[in-house]
Amino acid sequence: MSRTKPAEPVSEVRAVTIPVSRAAEMFHLNLGVWKDNDYVQRSREQSELDEISDGLATIASGSGDAGPVQWGLRHIVMERL
Repeated sequence: MSRTKPAEPVSEVRAVTIPVSRAAEMFHLNLGVWKDNDYVQRSREQSELDEISDGLATIASGSGDAGPVQWGLRHIVMERL
């Protein structure tokens, strides 16, 4: 039985542009998860966390004039042998 040659792995970065309000919404949700973490509570003042949360909520609501956010997302394709 002959084996075909494995496909070459692919690893490339693609630019993805999203509205700043969507990025702020995602980061605001993340903050809601980790703001009560022991490390975060020891290393940041509650007032600082509140300020970050308020700022992200404002941007997520569409307020402000910040431009779009561009991320680089890596796309990897490999074949299991």
